Amino acid sequence: MPARSIPGGYFNRTVDLDPGAGEEIVTTTGTPAYGDFFVARLDNSGNLLWAETFGSESHDILSDLTLDAETNLYILGIFEGTVDFDPGSSDWNLTEDNPDAETYDVYLAKFSDCLPTQNLETVALNCNEEYTWDANNQLYTMSGVYHYVLENAAGCDSIRTLDLEIPVLEVVVENTDGTLSYANPQVGDTYQWIDCSDNTMIDGATEATFTPLQTSDYALIVTGATCSGQSPCISFTFVGLDEINPGVLRLYPNPLTDQFTISADGGTSLLAVEITTVGGQLIYRAVNPGNTFSFGHWEAGIYLVKAVTEKGSHTFRVIKN
Repeated sequence: MPARSIPGGYFNRTVDLDPGAGEEIVTTTGTPAYGDFFVARLDNSGNLLWAETFGSESHDILSDLTLDAETNLYILGIFEGTVDFDPGSSDWNLTEDNPDAETYDVYLAKFSDCLPTQNLETVALNCNEEYTWDANNQLYTMSGVYHYVLENAAGCDSIRTLDLEIPVLEVVVENTDGTLSYANPQVGDTYQWIDCSDNTMIDGATEATFTPLQTSDYALIVTGATCSGQSPCISFTFVGLDEINPGVLRLYPNPLTDQFTISADGGTSLLAVEITTVGGQLIYRAVNPGNTFSFGHWEAGIYLVKAVTEKGSHTFRVIKN
């Protein structure tokens, strides 16, 4: 049996057009005694690929069919009443010239395989760019393979495929013993830590590592040569919230002129120092600092110096002359 076998014929009532184990059940359009006609396509093993039926309320007969060299199908026969000769979802209705007379009209129809056209578009963008596809006027912000189907000039499916690449800088933050750090720092990257509770940038927190001094949610913005990205907010609980005995920490001299020293007794280590104005403006932050701090350039006034150790923290009220 040839690879493009096209059987056809005439039937009435209900028949199964599948010659194999499957079923393709069809029923005549009109009165069971009146017949419709069908065409089908089999592969070279005799398996049914598709079948189409045509008919009206009256007699409709397929007399002959043939294929040309380009596998276009021609069918010839007679029909009564009105027959839709479009096998698809559209209509191509033909009505006999004299429906009241007991006569037939002749039809000759040509069918072609509906072969879809396919078009592949590959687009590579810079980091975090957006792309509007002219196929559907849709905005895309993520890499992926996208498809859009429309009808081409031949009435067949035209499949447009977009292979889109938008690089994304994935920022992963790790918490190691109370210090937040960027997992993949690169030379030339710049950093900015933010407090997610109010989405504000933290003054002076511009390194790949950051030691928070209070409980909150934090995130890191990384800007590289071609990409920028922000980490998810990570919850951080500060373990040194309790005020320790002021006797463990000492700050002197106070009042001060241009420098002061913080000493820790009993084997306590100074982990961080944060200095703010009495209005809450951060003016200094240091992680693992020394013990002596020079601030002769400060304006005269009152400042709050928060010293943090592994045992807790204490805030000193400092007067600058």
